[in-house]
Amino acid sequence: MNTTTLSDDISIVKCWESSLKVRPIWDASDWRTLQEKYRMIVGEEESTISLERDNGLVAPYEIKHTADKGRAVFATSKIKAGEPVWYPVQHAVFRKKEDFRTFLSALSFDLACDVLMWAYAESCDCLYVPTPECYAATLELDEGSFLNTISVGQEPNIASNGEFNSTDGSWGFNFASRDIEPGEELVMDYKTFDEDGELDWFDEMVDEAWHDGFFEDDYATMVNKKKKFAWDDIIFNNPIVPFYPSKSVPDFLPPGYELSNLN
Repeated sequence: MNTTTLSDDISIVKCWESSLKVRPIWDASDWRTLQEKYRMIVGEEESTISLERDNGLVAPYEIKHTADKGRAVFATSKIKAGEPVWYPVQHAVFRKKEDFRTFLSALSFDLACDVLMWAYAESCDCLYVPTPECYAATLELDEGSFLNTISVGQEPNIASNGEFNSTDGSWGFNFASRDIEPGEELVMDYKTFDEDGELDWFDEMVDEAWHDGFFEDDYATMVNKKKKFAWDDIIFNNPIVPFYPSKSVPDFLPPGYELSNLN
């Protein structure tokens, strides 16, 4: 494992280059490392992750590499509609930019890049008027991070019970929204909780780490216009396809790129 840690200057991190190789499937010891470093950095009082359960995935599953989404979670036996699939017991919340940067700097290069890929902005402790203080950088410090979002035209087979926990910003347990057959990928809809564009400091970190310098000028234009759904009219001239730097890969790629491994 690459043990090179991040510089204090997050802008020099070139995670996009790292995406040209197969991303690792982290094991239990790697997740424990993430969990321990998170608790150490934010402190036990601010920590939002469980001490009793290391992994919130409770349905029978396996992690595999795929040709189009990278790492993904698949059912290994039938999951009936309504059965629990995943509990966000390792849902880590970073309310302070400094804590998130410190966390990244404490990780290996590959782990830090994956954190920047998996993390997302989420509304926390705010029920009325949205302000920047109402949002936090969050991610799952377990194999729940390998759960992908739906593809274009696809329906999720995982849904939330909708019970919001204002303490840690989580939405209760996630269950099968229909019968899921063995070998089927478990997918959810990120748009139901990912507050993209609401936390500027976090968006800047992700944008600076996960883009290719070859497209730097065009990418900067896209970011400045807040058009993360517009790769078509900037680079590819294809129909609009949602693109989340932290979570998924477009179905179309520039010549010579083999990005089958972004998750």
